[in-house]
Amino acid sequence: MTTTTDLDNALKIAFDTEGKEANKAYAVFLRTTFFMPVKKIEHEEQPFIPLFIQEGDHFFIPVFDTLERLQHWMGNNEIEYTQLMGSAVIRGLGENVVLCVNIGSPYYKEFLPDEINRLKTMVAKLDQFKNMKK
Repeated sequence: MTTTTDLDNALKIAFDTEGKEANKAYAVFLRTTFFMPVKKIEHEEQPFIPLFIQEGDHFFIPVFDTLERLQHWMGNNEIEYTQLMGSAVIRGLGENVVLCVNIGSPYYKEFLPDEINRLKTMVAKLDQFKNMKK
């Protein structure tokens, strides 16, 4: 299996400090490239739909920080995927989404809707800062 990643290390520190280092883990998350299993569609504005599991009002969407982890999760099944930066993943999430990061790894993490909203706020501030620099 994959070696420990930067995201693993950041999540471990956040877990070990009972969330005191969460913002550092969030920053690493936003700049990590993720592999997202998808269903490709022929549409100009939306070229794919993330694979998800719906349970009640919530949608569970898996993402992986290495291709090896995605392939391990897929097993022998062939599945399409796309690569997205963590910030792009967050921008594209709707309401009632639980983001399942690295299913099956020692540092599996579910980002719940409140955390996703916090990440959306961080992304909006980063985007605002980037636009100011232009």
